[in-house]
Amino acid sequence: RQSQHITVLLPHRTIQVHMRHVYDYSSHTTNGSDNQADGDELLNTIGDVPRAWYRNEQHIGYGRSGVKLRGSDAIDGLDSLLRNIDDRSSWRQLFYDTSGQQLRLSSSQIALLQKLESGVLPSSGYVEFSTQRSSFSQNQNQAAEPKRRFLPSRFEARKVLALVRRLRKSFSSPKQSVSSPHTNELTLDIWGTPESNESLKCRRTFGRAPRSALAGNAESYNAPSEYVLDGSNLVSNGRKSLRTLAANPNFIKECFNRCLDLYLCPRVEKQTLQMEPDSLLPRIPNPADLKPFPTLSSTRYIDSKDEICSISVDTTGTLLASGSSGGRLKVWDILSSRCLRTLSFTEPIACVAWRPGPLQQVAVSSGENVHIITLKPVLHHYQNRETHDEAWSEGDFGSLVIRHTCHVSKLSWHSKGDYFLTVAKHTGKLFVHRLATRTTQVLFGGDKNVVSNALFHPFETKLITITQYHIRIFDIRQQHLLHKIKPGNSSISCLSVNEYDGSIMVGTNDSKLFMFDVEVSSIPSKVIQLPSGTVVASSFHKRLPLFHATLSTGSTHIFHWRLANDTLRTPTIVPLKVLTEKSVGGTVSASDCVFHETQPWIFSAWGSRITLFVEERIG
Repeated sequence: RQSQHITVLLPHRTIQVHMRHVYDYSSHTTNGSDNQADGDELLNTIGDVPRAWYRNEQHIGYGRSGVKLRGSDAIDGLDSLLRNIDDRSSWRQLFYDTSGQQLRLSSSQIALLQKLESGVLPSSGYVEFSTQRSSFSQNQNQAAEPKRRFLPSRFEARKVLALVRRLRKSFSSPKQSVSSPHTNELTLDIWGTPESNESLKCRRTFGRAPRSALAGNAESYNAPSEYVLDGSNLVSNGRKSLRTLAANPNFIKECFNRCLDLYLCPRVEKQTLQMEPDSLLPRIPNPADLKPFPTLSSTRYIDSKDEICSISVDTTGTLLASGSSGGRLKVWDILSSRCLRTLSFTEPIACVAWRPGPLQQVAVSSGENVHIITLKPVLHHYQNRETHDEAWSEGDFGSLVIRHTCHVSKLSWHSKGDYFLTVAKHTGKLFVHRLATRTTQVLFGGDKNVVSNALFHPFETKLITITQYHIRIFDIRQQHLLHKIKPGNSSISCLSVNEYDGSIMVGTNDSKLFMFDVEVSSIPSKVIQLPSGTVVASSFHKRLPLFHATLSTGSTHIFHWRLANDTLRTPTIVPLKVLTEKSVGGTVSASDCVFHETQPWIFSAWGSRITLFVEERIG
């Protein structure tokens, strides 16, 4: 019997197999040499002799007759590499070191080695766990179950009854008094001999430490002479009573030593910050120092029939346009509060907006049409001009009409006055119109982008839109989305842009104002919580550092804002005034509110009237 470890190199793995061979020495022939054998039997018969013994010899061992056995010549590494390149099946060949022969693995042997590596049983016909049952077990299981297996055990019932009686007895018996833990405590003589503690071997072998003795006569102020030991520091002072005992003679010295220790010990000075809580709050300027701002009700513009839905002030600051739910457009003189012109439309007016510039043109959205009306009759601005879009046509009052497929809810102009935006009410589509070419283009539409309002950026080529919950800012030249901001969890009701620094302010239905500086961060720089009500309108003054927020309850809040010198700091906002309108019938809901173009005035629409608030003048 001879064993050998063989390393098998498969295409993707290496396996070491311990092979054991049994040789039949009777089949070997010894005619002149032990290196000849019949068939494929192993020629090397040296056994399990270590090959290191013959490392420097030309033979590898001795045969049965004492003849030296010569080993096969070693194959050079380069020859082996070239042979492996030429023969693709060389990975199947193994060199058996004991016999000096080349072995070739068959497909079945490779499959057997792969099964051994993966832990699978080598024989496919072997079943490790048999599902067949013996005839004896089958016959046993076929017998009927005895009746006693279905009856409760009487032994268990007696056990349960004994436990119940024991519990009842423990509950009914009075509680035993708990003895002191030191009552039966054993005290051992640790200095005694082992024989003295023989009777206590079965008990605990440890004892408690003795208590310290109480002060006796030796520590008295007038100790007897028999308690004064020779050579000790205890000396009787000879006092007969406690009241004759003098003070401690070392009292002053002990106090001095104590003060000296406190003086020489290292100490750390603890700095305490002394400040008042009010000093931590930001300093709010006095509103009287922030004038001018609107405070007093000055003039009323009354439309006795219908409720006013939208108002707008022209760029010159002399005219005021108002649109009502009855479809009437009125143009007012601001200083005299006189109605200069009245135009009637078939459908309610949703929005009015003056065109920037000195032409005194106003855009009116009534139903599905947008009318651009010129108030100066001497200027026939839209007559005898070619129309490039079928939606554009000439209308009444010398106006230009742009037809839409649905009702228009919002309207806003570009700062140069050539482009203007319209927003559809139900579909949320956004239209861009150009007066110079009379063309219309649809920017957004569909269920995904339901736009509720849109504005042009005051000094950049950007477009700002709002949906129910998001603010989107687009680059018009590159035609891609720049920012997408979500102010809060409530729906957005109004939008305004500051013409000074381009900051955005939105109002929500939960009475909040969010101010954003998108160049710095998408997080709101300021959040202002207002009283209950929906923010109907909000806007910035074009020349003064003022902005307002109008609630549906009828109150208008005026604020003063001031930018900080540092860009990382948020602007300072100071509440100035709350403007309300008194009514006999109760609360009046506000519909719109705008600032004057140049003066610190504000116009508020309350029902069927418009109120002008001006600043307070001294003298």
